[in-house]
Amino acid sequence: MAIKNLDQAVQRIIEAAKNQERIIIYGDSDMDGAISTVILKEVFEYLNPFYLQEGNLKVYFPDRESEGYGINRKALEKLSNPAPALFFSLDCGITNIAEIQLAKQMGFEVVVIDHHQIIGGVPDALVVDPHQPGDEHPFKQFANAGLVLRLAQLIVKDAEILRDFSALAALASIGDKVPEAGENKEIIEVGMSNLDAIKRIGYQILADSQDFRNKNRDELGQKIINPLNRASHINNVNQCFLLLTCKDQNICQKISQSLIEESQKKLEEKRKVTDQVNQRIINRDGQVDQVIFEGDKYWDLIALGSAASDLVSRYNKPVFLFKIGPEESIGSARLPSKANGVKALESCQQYLITYGGHPPACGFRFKNENQENVGKGLIEYFKNNPIPQDE
Repeated sequence: MAIKNLDQAVQRIIEAAKNQERIIIYGDSDMDGAISTVILKEVFEYLNPFYLQEGNLKVYFPDRESEGYGINRKALEKLSNPAPALFFSLDCGITNIAEIQLAKQMGFEVVVIDHHQIIGGVPDALVVDPHQPGDEHPFKQFANAGLVLRLAQLIVKDAEILRDFSALAALASIGDKVPEAGENKEIIEVGMSNLDAIKRIGYQILADSQDFRNKNRDELGQKIINPLNRASHINNVNQCFLLLTCKDQNICQKISQSLIEESQKKLEEKRKVTDQVNQRIINRDGQVDQVIFEGDKYWDLIALGSAASDLVSRYNKPVFLFKIGPEESIGSARLPSKANGVKALESCQQYLITYGGHPPACGFRFKNENQENVGKGLIEYFKNNPIPQDE
């Protein structure tokens, strides 16, 4: 069975390109969202060279820390001028039911291509998400770039372009840590064999700067995926997206160097966070309750996911880490393989502003006054829902 609504999304893209409709591509702020945006943008350019002028196609990445995760009111207010337009939400949007209603009221027609869990129903939009009710496609665990690759494969006939897209989708799939099984295994294996097909100036500069010469997975992760996954924003445009689409060698060199430096900073920040959490646990006589729930106003948000992953590996407990802001805290969670972080957050949703993601990796945001309630709610959830132990 085909992925639900994929054919309809393909037809809507072809129609929009033919009519040179105004397009907004709204991508999540990680590498999976950035690469999804690269592929979809270039699908439009393939269908109609008019979009190469970028006059009718705008790309936007929300700043998770200042604006919030996914489609949000602040971002929509910034984007209100291009309405009416065809609005694509990539790697986010599936939980933004109210925000999509607002977008429609502003004159946007919304298409959501997302791979996250459904929470509280499906938005009133054209939705491509294998987790939605009625989707009978047997495989559900795509990275978002894998979904956009499947869409591109139904449109693009140029074999060289598709090899490039497959390599990018493989990088995103590895970087997003989706299960390497089923269709993902094929996407990753084919994409890895096509890494040499990536002729993009920015990618080549990054690979040369890092002395990346082969397809060893560890080297790929350290020298290519880690820097691309550390991208920050420049005027709501993700640096990973900029590097992969820029054609100016000098600009690409600057972005590449910035990503390499940020990758090193993140590694140092991750170590700082994990060391501090470990010390807090030692100060409590080494006792870990059902969940590790820790925050700090000095932590760097971008390091929390990888720090949480390290702590899960050490303690085999669900880990929820958050940066405490002036009024709100925002965080990342990582969990053992048989735990479900989305359901855990759902159990205390009355204390959360937003939450969502995958069972083993998700994000959340809450008002600081609710910090204690969120922590207690998570502890209570895992008391009542013990994590099955590996046999």
